[in-house]
Amino acid sequence: MNYWLTTDTHFNHENIKVYEGRPDNFEELIIRHHQEVVQPEDTLIHLGDTIFSNKNQLKDYLSQINCRSKVLVRGNHDEHFTDTWLINNGFNFVCDSLIINWVLLSHAPMKITEDIRLNIHGHMHSRVHRQDDIWYPYYSDRHLLLGLENTNYYPVKLSDVINGKYVDGGYIRR
Repeated sequence: MNYWLTTDTHFNHENIKVYEGRPDNFEELIIRHHQEVVQPEDTLIHLGDTIFSNKNQLKDYLSQINCRSKVLVRGNHDEHFTDTWLINNGFNFVCDSLIINWVLLSHAPMKITEDIRLNIHGHMHSRVHRQDDIWYPYYSDRHLLLGLENTNYYPVKLSDVINGKYVDGGYIRR
């Protein structure tokens, strides 16, 4: 079993194509690339900002990814959904942040304490986006941006990040 991380899918968000240069078929790419790597025994952890419009399609998008469980770490565009709605529409668990093996998983970067090894987050998309947010002054080398724009719309395996095979922006070729 593997834990896979994804973030900022922004399904049905036309303007994300302009803001982040996403292709017209970005939703199809996200689903297809997740289907390629995520296995039925795996867990997918979504770091927030799932869907932007036509919200009732979320369940259809998520049902196309076959895995044991789907966890949502709520993003700023998910805040208006109730936990019950999110669970009824494809997630097994919903939270605001999550810690696994001293790794903090969150939507936006968070201020971290000494006992946290790394904060993996989304929210920023490309590296320039949202640098005026309130968290920016405490951003450090223990923060790792996971943006689908930087992963060719593939999820990233948590163990690869922990073992140093994935760094900000992509996989290390060894």
